[in-house]
Amino acid sequence: MVPLEAEPRSTRATLPPPEWTTPQGRARTTQAPPPLERRKGVRAEEAWMRARVEEARAAGETAATRQACATLARWLASRDRDLDEAVDLAVEALRGGDDIELRRELAAWLESLGEFARAAGALRPIAAMPEVESAEAAYVLVRTGVLKARGGAAAGAAAAFEAALPIAPDDPLPAELLGALAEWEPDAVERTAAAEAY
Repeated sequence: MVPLEAEPRSTRATLPPPEWTTPQGRARTTQAPPPLERRKGVRAEEAWMRARVEEARAAGETAATRQACATLARWLASRDRDLDEAVDLAVEALRGGDDIELRRELAAWLESLGEFARAAGALRPIAAMPEVESAEAAYVLVRTGVLKARGGAAAGAAAAFEAALPIAPDDPLPAELLGALAEWEPDAVERTAAAEAY
């Protein structure tokens, strides 16, 4: 066995460690990077509104859910997209409390989707609200009748027109529409009622 002293030494030497020195008279300090600036600009509106809806639902807050659902529904409808979702959100908002304007908007969205019966159903309760004036109630009933007729529900249309007659006796439109309805669907309106309407 060869003694250790007899083994040849490596001719390769390693580099010495770096000299960590600082300039004379200065203490070495470590500085944290500056804080990042908060991003400025347009907020991701849709994501923010959806988060408010989910947050309100999770908290079980009826008023907050109603407000958040109505806001998101109007935002979606204003961009002519996801009207089905806007309708569902508006219906959820109305379950938390009535809102005349939201009902009008919901009816318009449903009408644009071709759901005339549902549009009439959304609009009709406005006529019975105590804060609604008689002229507006009559208009709502006439509009409900037109939507019912467009949906093929002649009997429902006749009922709406007949309900509008005593509310606005000076308005000829409900009577004229009732008479025209008798021509289109004789079974929906009695002949005598149609004649009196004209």
